[in-house]
Amino acid sequence: MYAVLPAWGMHRMGPQTAKISDFAQITAALQETAPALQQLWPLRITALERHESREAAALAWDVIARIKVSTSRTQIVAGSKFLHHVLPDLVPPIDRQYTFNFFTGQKMVPSDRAAFLDWFPMWQTSGGVAASRSGAPSPAEALWLPERRRSSTTPSWASCSNSNPACCEAN
Repeated sequence: MYAVLPAWGMHRMGPQTAKISDFAQITAALQETAPALQQLWPLRITALERHESREAAALAWDVIARIKVSTSRTQIVAGSKFLHHVLPDLVPPIDRQYTFNFFTGQKMVPSDRAAFLDWFPMWQTSGGVAASRSGAPSPAEALWLPERRRSSTTPSWASCSNSNPACCEAN
């Protein structure tokens, strides 16, 4: 996952602040947040009830804030992209170009935390409604939620194999 972040626009050369944090720091933070990640692991954004959505969003944001994937003072973009690789069925990747523009018409938000907590239930609602109406995955699920069978206790990377390249690419 650490090596994927530059491919998603992190750690470019030059003066910008979007740089990847130190590998050891991210690893330690992941270990520290393991209990929260285990709580979030079995959840699917489209299967959550409204009250569960708020709780999951708050816990996911706590993980993003604690991991601090980027050296930038804002964490919503880098943190959501990183956490999407850990929890692909729950956390969609967020970017300034499309996600921010869709929700706000701007490339900045006053508060990363407030934006994440406001937007998360909207993803949950729109994805869940579309899936329940058609019986098929919603467009959000097709993009964000790789189709895979997994138990609530088996991490996706544990079942990744060369026979399922989509699984390996998602992780």
